[in-house]
Amino acid sequence: MKSFFFFCAAILCASNLLAAVEPRDELANAIRALGDKSYRWDTQGKGPNVPENPLEGKTDPTGLTEWSVKVGKRWWIMVVRDGRGAMYIDGKWRTLDEAWRIAIAGISGPSDPKVPQRVGNLIITGASMSHIDETGQAAYVIARVLKLRRPAAQIDWYLANAVSVEAKGGAFLLTLDEPAAKMIGEIPSSVPGYKPIRIENTQGTVRISLADGVISNCAVAVSWKQDGELRTRTWDTRFKKVGARIEVSPEALQLLN
Repeated sequence: MKSFFFFCAAILCASNLLAAVEPRDELANAIRALGDKSYRWDTQGKGPNVPENPLEGKTDPTGLTEWSVKVGKRWWIMVVRDGRGAMYIDGKWRTLDEAWRIAIAGISGPSDPKVPQRVGNLIITGASMSHIDETGQAAYVIARVLKLRRPAAQIDWYLANAVSVEAKGGAFLLTLDEPAAKMIGEIPSSVPGYKPIRIENTQGTVRISLADGVISNCAVAVSWKQDGELRTRTWDTRFKKVGARIEVSPEALQLLN
């Protein structure tokens, strides 16, 4: 009788251990589930030097991804997969190499070595959007999109660089390590020949929300003190139509293939 009692107790204990999934593992499963489906998303950033241009996208499990970035009143659209890309520019779909050549031809304006702006591997000195014509804005879009990960992969990167993961009320709260926070926040650094910049207390947090077991929102915040002044940058990504088939331009697909 005692043996039977201890056997039942052992089974119950083992069941409880199996049921107690760690938050990190639970979030990893949710990320994997999202990456295995097609989905759409939109992202909005806020803060000093954060591109506040709305960004929208849609992707599928094969890696086919359409990125849409709004600059001024115009939406720029890129389609990428397996290292190849296409962009709608100058009245038609073109390969990214061709689009880049057209885009940088539209960059002009006064030079001011004190205000460098990097666009891809090209440094535009003193260039702002007012100094770049509509076609030239495509260079900014190409450079921005090519350094981005698809959202499921980006959340997975957050998880890999989190020092802690907590589950709270249907959401996960991640605390990033300092190098990761500095990387995603694009924290400024001192430039030789200019006044040194003092950066302190860099912190990064990510809140991942779920709805019906599916990732529905990712809110990222990075804060730091720059020369004693507190600064914050945030990005908010909303997911929608998870599991729904996506479609992209046949002309763009033809260029990718």
